[in-house]
Amino acid sequence: KKNDLLNDSDTYMIVNRDSAKKMCNELNDILKRWQRLDYISASKKRSLYCSDGTLPRAYGLPKIHKPNSPLRIIVSSINSPLHKFATFLHNCLHDNLPHCKSHIANSYELVDKINNLYVDDHLELIFLDVVSLY
Repeated sequence: KKNDLLNDSDTYMIVNRDSAKKMCNELNDILKRWQRLDYISASKKRSLYCSDGTLPRAYGLPKIHKPNSPLRIIVSSINSPLHKFATFLHNCLHDNLPHCKSHIANSYELVDKINNLYVDDHLELIFLDVVSLY
């Protein structure tokens, strides 16, 4: 099942192992430029510096609540060249951008929000789901 999903060339592509080194080099160039421009400190550059890393790994989790248990592809970037950098960018954006009122973090928060929600009889509340995010 996993190979069938990953063989979709419109969604995924095969990369060689040299891609991790190339990502490190490109990231380090960005970090040098950002430090030179005073966007980040020398210590932040050192903490984000990439010397090696493994390519992100894909694995599948079965959706056991659906017929035929289709797989949900998960791509883990932990220990990849861009993992620390992505975390840094996430924190910068999260801490500096306002959160919109319609943002819902997870299904528990959704249940909390709609628990006391009143919907007029002439209105319908609908929920949509996606098949795949990629």
